[in-house]
Amino acid sequence: MTSKHNITEQLAEMLKRNPHLKINGLQAKTDKPKPTRAPSHTPGVMNKTEARFADILAMRKRQGEIKDFGFELYTLKLAYRMTFNPDFFVVTLEGAVEFHEVKGGFIREDSWLKLKMAAEKFPQHDFYLDQWKDGKWTSKKVRTL
Repeated sequence: MTSKHNITEQLAEMLKRNPHLKINGLQAKTDKPKPTRAPSHTPGVMNKTEARFADILAMRKRQGEIKDFGFELYTLKLAYRMTFNPDFFVVTLEGAVEFHEVKGGFIREDSWLKLKMAAEKFPQHDFYLDQWKDGKWTSKKVRTL
């Protein structure tokens, strides 16, 4: 009779000889790491579109149109293990806080849903989707139900 320990050793040896073999969901770890996707965003670092929007906000602040603004300073908790980090917050002359999500011509569905959830959960603030598309900015206020 074969012991449980001996079977485990045999399985480990089989997986070592054939790393692509899967047995009951087990697969041998190889020395080569799996290729990973490059991160699409580094927290605290603006991409070109965000930097372009920050320039507009800086100009608006110098001209006295807004009190202040900041980049990725808030994390909003939407649900259990679900957060949203708006790209910019803007303090209006009246002291209200707006949150702006900046995108290029394309927005992923999960980003749009999080933006809508944030607007729904925090109705005391205004949320905007600002997009740089075809060489111009469009700004869309996110409506709640």
